[in-house]
Amino acid sequence: MEYINCPICGKNQHEIFKTFHLAENIDTFKLVECKCKFIFLNPRPNSLEIKKYYDEEYLPHMESNTLFTKIYNLFQKITFKWKLNIIKKNIPNYSNVLDIGGGNGDFASYLNNNNITTTNYEPNLSRFKSSLEDFVNNNVKFDLIMLWHSLEHIHNINETLVICNKLLNKDGRIIIAIPNHDAYEREFFKDAWIAYDIPRHLYHFNNTTFKNLAKLHDFNVIKSFRMYQDTLFNILLSFKSYNIFKFIYIVTISLINIIVQKSRSSSILYICKKI
Repeated sequence: MEYINCPICGKNQHEIFKTFHLAENIDTFKLVECKCKFIFLNPRPNSLEIKKYYDEEYLPHMESNTLFTKIYNLFQKITFKWKLNIIKKNIPNYSNVLDIGGGNGDFASYLNNNNITTTNYEPNLSRFKSSLEDFVNNNVKFDLIMLWHSLEHIHNINETLVICNKLLNKDGRIIIAIPNHDAYEREFFKDAWIAYDIPRHLYHFNNTTFKNLAKLHDFNVIKSFRMYQDTLFNILLSFKSYNIFKFIYIVTISLINIIVQKSRSSSILYICKKI
């Protein structure tokens, strides 16, 4: 286990926000809230220790014939089309794209099949022997860098964003999609909210703390989007009851709140450019 200072303000001034006891083992984890209001896991498994939590029970790794993965694959197909539409409508140039934390590269393959040259970089897979620094050393530049629900998993978060800034072309864009700690449905599920995903999710952003992190690395948020599909997915996986009426109520009231206030969305997609 390792202790860290706040990745945003750099200070060691925080209080315990929540304590989690994983049911499947005796591990205990603590979320802390810094005086700057950023919430993160501290102490946390280091980059080697964390690997045991990405086993076959981690949703993207589960067997394809399970109910959860069938649901996951359905949401993935819908989301791929939505992501492509976001890129085409909001990114001025997407000739050369880098997807960081793209797993097996399914979305990168989808974009390549749609004539968008995309490189997938997944450091957690054994076949990836290179590092992001190799792109810098080889003077490789990208028009678009994407982190779809990967930033919250990255131990060296600040170093990664520094490199992303170097890798972007002058007018390039970076897309970052992350769970939103101010999500409305979290009020219903409390500690059982699936997006806590302890200890795999190392950080828990809201709109303010993400913008503070982006500014720290000379990125300016130019657009943001609600991710309705994530709200449905997270409610489904957080729900432990068989009461269909309660499920419909939570979905309905959450979606209404998200429509009224973007900052209550389960996840938010940010499009940033260099300052």
